[in-house]
Amino acid sequence: ADEKPGAAHQAEQLIAESDRVHAVCVCDCKAHCEWQVELMFYSAQRVGQRGPITAILTECTPERRAEVARRHAHVGLPEHFRLHFFERNFNEPGTHVMNKPLGVRAWFREVGPE
Repeated sequence: ADEKPGAAHQAEQLIAESDRVHAVCVCDCKAHCEWQVELMFYSAQRVGQRGPITAILTECTPERRAEVARRHAHVGLPEHFRLHFFERNFNEPGTHVMNKPLGVRAWFREVGPE
């Protein structure tokens, strides 16, 4: 009604551009983080997030990694909602925070955004 010429086209362009937004989060492999990631994925699915989302998980034991990957596959989320595991762990006190920035760097180098 009161739309200016081209406003609908601009809205369509913004929606198309939002498909290219690749959201990334980083957390450790503790149980509370797993449910936070899963909730983020469910929320994104519920609002119709069309762009990819990657959760980078750090400090996972091989057993925990397998458990998290199994759970992720089982819940039936869209394939553009992905997990990426960062294997390197820092054992010195106070260095565990390096897993987050280095996890993003490793993901970007190995896979990168779409």
